[in-house]
Amino acid sequence: MVSNTVNRIYGYEDYRHFLREFFTEKKSLAKTFSHRAFALRAGFNSPSFMLLVMDGKRNLSRESTAKIVKAIGLSGRALEYFETLVIYNQSDKEAEREELRVALERLRRQSSFYRVNDEQFAFYRHWYYPVVRELAIDPKWDGSFSQLGESVMPPISEDDAREAVDTLCSIGMLRKNTDGTYSREEPAVTAADVPSAVTRPVRRQYIRLAERAMDSLPMDQRHISALTVMMSEEGYSKICEKIDELRQAILAEAVDEEKAAKVFQLNLQLYPLSRDIVRSQRHRSR
Repeated sequence: MVSNTVNRIYGYEDYRHFLREFFTEKKSLAKTFSHRAFALRAGFNSPSFMLLVMDGKRNLSRESTAKIVKAIGLSGRALEYFETLVIYNQSDKEAEREELRVALERLRRQSSFYRVNDEQFAFYRHWYYPVVRELAIDPKWDGSFSQLGESVMPPISEDDAREAVDTLCSIGMLRKNTDGTYSREEPAVTAADVPSAVTRPVRRQYIRLAERAMDSLPMDQRHISALTVMMSEEGYSKICEKIDELRQAILAEAVDEEKAAKVFQLNLQLYPLSRDIVRSQRHRSR
């Protein structure tokens, strides 16, 4: 029987995360399944090899990757996806990573995982889909796709605007009314149940758009600020909760606003700029 983790492989963007969840699933089914058993099953002499890989302390070579996919039972497109993911995660060359990211997206789209959820995932194909969804219901829009495309910042083509509206209608994100206008069922869309592998590319696009806005828009038309602080893991968790609360509060206020005229993008990022400083052996001996 193919494991649930293997069936969801196209939702992973980190092969170590995939291996950890595969191990956890197997362990829940058989208490005797251990890191040692996993390593031996894959044909490694070191009983701790798999644990070191999952912890990020060892990388995989082509040979060790081949052993692991055989032990897990990957084949066909899933095997190709895992092999590509390993190279993508371990590469430190930006050009190569971008090429591999495109390859991963291609394999993802060809999979049954993607086809089954295509209606849900299509909304995140292009950064301007959510923008078009908001502009299409604006009563000031006269139905011209050229006008619609020019209203997006940065502008998109007339063909892209038309394709976006057609796609949004086909997946139920927009509805064309009998009088030619457009409406929507829900005022907001959540990505809570969408795998990060699907949303990550469009979020990268939003970050690049923020860089463009910083260079091209006057300060009174954009708000970009940064804060560098030191905190504990507990403090980090509390800040994440506050960010989620703020995001929900902003969304609720925006949904209720009656005079909305423009579409805005709010990006909130919180990430480490350092590692824990480990006291050296020399200092311990003092």
